[in-house]
Amino acid sequence: MDNHQDEFIGKWLALAHYRLFNLLTKLLHKEGFDLTFEQLILLKIIHANEGLSQQEIAHLMSKDKTSITRAISVLEDHHKVVRISLKDDKRKKGLYLTKQGKEYLAKGMPHFVQIKKEIESEISQQEINQTVETLKKIINRTSQLEKQL
Repeated sequence: MDNHQDEFIGKWLALAHYRLFNLLTKLLHKEGFDLTFEQLILLKIIHANEGLSQQEIAHLMSKDKTSITRAISVLEDHHKVVRISLKDDKRKKGLYLTKQGKEYLAKGMPHFVQIKKEIESEISQQEINQTVETLKKIINRTSQLEKQL
């Protein structure tokens, strides 16, 4: 049996991502929020980049357009986001937060900040910085390899 699977960094990245998003979603639900943590992050990105199209948001988040379209549809159904035709190209729709979306974001982010503090409380700033630098290297290298395909 090949034990290299346990050493593969991708496994640990995926597990950490899953566990973190799951914890944050459970916390949001416990606090009465009806969306996932990933949808909260999407609201944050739309708020910081209002007027961008779904495709531009997908590119910004390094996600496929289909999954972003689904997530935005859910946010729209929950009255957190609205799609508005852009003046220069009526075929394109820009994304904007509704008043309810802005309120939701303002109420949800403190929960994220709190759990972030709790998770990072047992990790030194040096470890955090090194991990971020390592992750940036992984992202850059995977991007290079992806372009070769």
